[in-house]
Amino acid sequence: KEFCGSGSIQRCVPKKPNGSPCDTKEECLSSICENNFCLPRCDSDGDCPSVQYCSSERCTNKVPSGSGCTEDKACLNGPCINDICRTECQFDNQCDVESFCNPQSFCEEKRDPGEACENNKECKGVCAETGCSNGCTTNKDCLEDQFCVIEERTCRLKKKSGERCGESDECISKSCVFGICACSKDIDC
Repeated sequence: KEFCGSGSIQRCVPKKPNGSPCDTKEECLSSICENNFCLPRCDSDGDCPSVQYCSSERCTNKVPSGSGCTEDKACLNGPCINDICRTECQFDNQCDVESFCNPQSFCEEKRDPGEACENNKECKGVCAETGCSNGCTTNKDCLEDQFCVIEERTCRLKKKSGERCGESDECISKSCVFGICACSKDIDC
């Protein structure tokens, strides 16, 4: 386990252990010289610290959520989906403010206007009948079970019978009487 020294040392020299300075991979016992240091060779992920994985026989740093990836083990906090590391979650508050916890239990970036949606948390703006929107200006910009609070440009769920209202469009029953959502059919109760 030797290599032929260069320059003035043209004789056989013992290969260097991990952590030793090096110029070429031939100088290292592991045959890996990176950033001028001999690095350990790995055969499996178990040979590396928990923040690294084994790739091409060398321990490589795992990357954070939002970074590019080709396999799950390259990601620090969750799976690699569509070539991007995702953060696993059960609740929206486990994701950053620009993301939401999707039904597959990983944080997904909030969607741009025009993209499909099922509710407001999935959008950078609001979820409307036609998909994500920058905000509402009329009730038509909101889902069927929502109304538009024009001053806030946000869609809110329509109110049940007995809840306070400002106008009939705010109520599931479509009936606001003296500031209270009123029922018009048994189903409204």
